[in-house]
Amino acid sequence: MDYVLRSPDGPSFLLAAESLGYVQRDAKGTNPTLITQGITQDGGNYFINVVGTVSEPTGKTLTGPMGSYPETAPIPGYWVRIRVNNGRLIPGVPVGFELFEPVRYLADGVTVDKSYTQPPYGMIA
Repeated sequence: MDYVLRSPDGPSFLLAAESLGYVQRDAKGTNPTLITQGITQDGGNYFINVVGTVSEPTGKTLTGPMGSYPETAPIPGYWVRIRVNNGRLIPGVPVGFELFEPVRYLADGVTVDKSYTQPPYGMIA
């Protein structure tokens, strides 16, 4: 399953990832590094893609050297995509985090198709 996760900020995300075993540190115990792909505790596999800041159009139009373009502003939070291939739901997230499950929209582009089931993916790690 593919998920989008919004955490309050980068350090909060890294701390939560470390508590779940998805961070490694160097020999001195410093410099935390996210382990972006690997095997889950139950024998499945996962992939994490850090997006960071996400912006969306504000509705205003700006003009620059190449012409008009939409103004954008950052959406609050630190955004991450997570794919888990083990047939199970992702564990609960800490307070202050928000998890978005995969969805598909109907033809109107707004209404969520409640009958949608995400297709399975092949092995990634």
